[in-house]
Amino acid sequence: MKLIGFKPQYRNKAPKSLAAIAHRVVEHCVEFLALDVCPQMVLEDSTTEDSINLKSLFSDHLRTKRDKFNVSGHEFSIMHVMAHPRPGEKHSIYLLR
Repeated sequence: MKLIGFKPQYRNKAPKSLAAIAHRVVEHCVEFLALDVCPQMVLEDSTTEDSINLKSLFSDHLRTKRDKFNVSGHEFSIMHVMAHPRPGEKHSIYLLR
């Protein structure tokens, strides 16, 4: 993907490194990556030929646990996601539908 016409006020604040972009994509797609049916996805930097497997990054930095519970005879399932914050970042809570 190439960003053409990326406005300076956004370009100057956007992450530039492959690792930072990969972490942002994983954070954005956490609900999809948590599914057992999620395919392998690889983010590549064509200038350095480095790559990061996003499913592996998700598995390495986030822990998931599934539970089921009943309320008034209705069964619900919940997935707990524990994300280890990167240095300099705060803890986050994600609500998955």
